Amino acid sequence: MLTSDGKLPIYSLPSDLAGQASRFVLVGVVNTAIDLASLNVLIALTHTGEKGLPYAAVRTVSFLLAAVNSYFLNRKWTFKVKGKGKSLVRSGSQFLLISFLAAVINVGVSAYIVTFVVPAPALVVLWPSMAALAGTASSFALNFLGYKYVVFGSPSDMRSAGLSARLRNSDDDLPTEARRTLEAYALTPTRQCGEASE
Repeated sequence: MLTSDGKLPIYSLPSDLAGQASRFVLVGVVNTAIDLASLNVLIALTHTGEKGLPYAAVRTVSFLLAAVNSYFLNRKWTFKVKGKGKSLVRSGSQFLLISFLAAVINVGVSAYIVTFVVPAPALVVLWPSMAALAGTASSFALNFLGYKYVVFGSPSDMRSAGLSARLRNSDDDLPTEARRTLEAYALTPTRQCGEASE
């Protein structure tokens, strides 16, 4: 969709959303380290869990350990819940629901990979960890959006955070359909294609 002068608008996410996404990624790195470390320790201690149902069982335990860490770091640092916010029981149960849905995707993808995808001989030892990383990547968006808007957010978060698609350029440059799309995806045009960045 072109603006009235025939250029494509370029969009950016609101800065608070970008900051939260950056912190979420950093918390994710810590969670992934906890997840992989506990996964490999459990495999070493049990001498099982390298594929199939035993893998899914130890992977679930390692995922839950990382999830506990995730709840507290995301609550205090990523989404900066201040004051009381939602009760621990309510936000905790919502967190468990979102985490459970993400775990089904995460564990399912990683269990499928270790069970049905044959690794190159040089990767056999790393295969459970590589599968876990693939599972983590597959559930990233569900976790971020679920935590932001369901677990740690409030009903008015989209409006109060400025996610109602405020256009920095003129509203008249965009057709009604484009404006509705922007509002639906909370994007804001920052500059036009072909214009130099400031």
